[in-house]
Amino acid sequence: MDQIQKLLVKLLRQNGSSRSKRLLRLVEQGEWGLLQKESLSPPHVYQNHSIYKRDAIVVELLRKCYMPSTAKGCREAAVETFWACEAKNAQTNARLDRYIGNKGPFDPSDLPVLDFISRWRKNVERVLGRLPERLNPRFSSGATLSDRGLQTTIPDKLSSVPTVYRGSLDIFRHSVAGTVLDRPTVKVVRSNKFFTVPKDSSKDRGCAVEASGAVILQLDIDRIWKKKYEKRYQVRFSRLPEYHVWLAQLASRHQTFATIDLSNASDTVCRKLVQLVFPSNWFELLNSLRAKTTLIDGKTVYLEKFSSMGNGFTFMLETILFRTLIETVGSKCGTVFGDDIIVESEYASDTLAALHFFGFTPNQRKTFCEGPFRESCGGDFFNGEPVRAHYMKTLPDEPQHWVALANGLRRADPSMKLVSSAWHYCLDQLPRAWRQRHADEELGDAAIYDPQAKPRMVRGVPYWDIHVPIVQTYDLTKYFDGDVAIAAAVLGTKNQVPLRDRVLGYRRAKVIAYGTNWLPNQYDL
Repeated sequence: MDQIQKLLVKLLRQNGSSRSKRLLRLVEQGEWGLLQKESLSPPHVYQNHSIYKRDAIVVELLRKCYMPSTAKGCREAAVETFWACEAKNAQTNARLDRYIGNKGPFDPSDLPVLDFISRWRKNVERVLGRLPERLNPRFSSGATLSDRGLQTTIPDKLSSVPTVYRGSLDIFRHSVAGTVLDRPTVKVVRSNKFFTVPKDSSKDRGCAVEASGAVILQLDIDRIWKKKYEKRYQVRFSRLPEYHVWLAQLASRHQTFATIDLSNASDTVCRKLVQLVFPSNWFELLNSLRAKTTLIDGKTVYLEKFSSMGNGFTFMLETILFRTLIETVGSKCGTVFGDDIIVESEYASDTLAALHFFGFTPNQRKTFCEGPFRESCGGDFFNGEPVRAHYMKTLPDEPQHWVALANGLRRADPSMKLVSSAWHYCLDQLPRAWRQRHADEELGDAAIYDPQAKPRMVRGVPYWDIHVPIVQTYDLTKYFDGDVAIAAAVLGTKNQVPLRDRVLGYRRAKVIAYGTNWLPNQYDL
């Protein structure tokens, strides 16, 4: 903490604002808890982007940093959020139940709601189309109920005993027939398992570990939906975050769009809502693949939500629900990525009303319908000017951490007028070999970001000098039998299989500076 304290002192002294002076006293007294609880004032109280940015850089730096001393409290907060969301979902399920199958009873005030639901359902149907004839198993690097710790590679998942929920057993058998996963032993489980991951200094984010046989099919639903979504809305899904950032910047300058963010969006997609607006055949498929109960703190809980973070199709489920919702409201140019919603300003109030009715809670701190500020997908803008601060997620104790921190500070303030002292302090913590590695922004944190850096010319070819991680690996053919090794290779696994999160160190490397505009005559060759 001594290094971080010195870093903050340099940052706050250079910043010089009244807020910085107050925070400096907290730093000098070691009041880390109070520092992390500090929050920005609403953007509308700031006169211009420069004043806002000055505060954001010093306030936001530590807000999401994981501190071991607060780990227990953060998990407890995540558990409280789980129960609060489930209570809210139960209320929403009870409210929506009478609209399913038009059970009623209804009165004249329900007619607009029934009309909205009918139009929403049609928009969802236009996106989803027909059911796939078959699901093809897909794999991620995440843990499952069958695969944990270091044993989460594709060969491990092809070798372990699959776990499935009872409702998904038949579709699992159908989907893996004739593959290496088609084996007589399958373990039927009742629940997924709740766990948490760091979110910010006040609470963790609740997630769930899914059954392995279910999640590989959930991931294929995700793939299918992305293709259908791209076709329906004429977008490239992988480019949506970039588009959202651009549109948020435009909206902050002209106020033509509102940016809406939801609190605990995935945890408040309730069961009855999906049943209400999704076609019945799609609902039955999704319902068969999801966990209907969760194991949390030794208790098995019947879920009021439809799916947890950890379910392979949850993100696309949110995206489709919210995109079709704003379309139903009347939006023609809106866009959605997960729970990041951008809608024309004229439809913002109707969108918020619909979200409230169907059980969602807009995050007031991150929802902007008027004024000069907008944010979406990691882009924060004040009157068109970027004002995104850097968030330090962990305390730096390795060279790569100091590089990432230095780069984050520079991206937050490219002019270096507010962060140069702290930036130089980060570089002082690096070994000499690391301090010599400078590159442009495209290299990320593989080198020190420097917009003035020039690649090194080697026989007329430009190269960047970087550091790359040395990842622990094992030999695929040595530890797995032939069928598993062949199947894993077909799925893209190399003979030396890298273990997740097992970085042994870093080595020097060089990469060709593709796409640079540097010409040989710019060098003193």
